[in-house]
Amino acid sequence: MDFSWLKHPWVDFGQLHSFCYSGCITNNSKKLSMLKGILALLIFQGIGESIVYLGGLPIPGPVIGMVLLFLTLQVRGKKTPEFLEVSSSIIIDYLYLLLIPTCVGCFFLVQNHFSQWIYIVASIFISTLATIALGGLLMKYTLTRYELKSRIKK
Repeated sequence: MDFSWLKHPWVDFGQLHSFCYSGCITNNSKKLSMLKGILALLIFQGIGESIVYLGGLPIPGPVIGMVLLFLTLQVRGKKTPEFLEVSSSIIIDYLYLLLIPTCVGCFFLVQNHFSQWIYIVASIFISTLATIALGGLLMKYTLTRYELKSRIKK
């Protein structure tokens, strides 16, 4: 066997060793934390889907699951668990990848729904304004509540 390629300057086993043992392979705590968080999200999504299926509700199951997760975290009253923070931040970082198929689908469906474009644009415009207004009100409420809590603690 010819192992001359091992002596090539591009093959640096020191870098490979440091890459593998710097956290890529041995840092299992973050990976397990991420998997635990994704499992928790999937469990709540499954519970939400079950509620929708059994109750015949017109609300998507993942929405009900996230509301249940939110209520669970509020009742628990403690800081958000690290495993949920890790997995949620990773999902949010790559959220744009989940939106690409939807955008592509919109381009192909334009011809089928061209007669309803005014309704689509109006609903997007109104929902954007509602989101901005409600987001602002929620932020104002949250900041006011935070300031009141900080005054009480002093």
